Amino acid sequence: MLQLALTQLGLFAYLLACSSATALTYKLTPNEKACFFTDVKQEGAKIAFYFAVRLHLKPHPSAT
Repeated sequence: MLQLALTQLGLFAYLLACSSATALTYKLTPNEKACFFTDVKQEGAKIAFYFAVRLHLKPHPSAT
């Protein structure tokens, strides 16, 4: 049982070492379009991305 757990932990550590990530923050103006490109080391590499939308709401004048 311990050997299986150590094997799984080792595999996880190996896969973690083979991956990389970076953070990118980009502010779009209304109706703006933007494209982003990346270079990869090998053909057929898988690329994952995540995006989130943050609303910037102005306070209502009566709230002050």
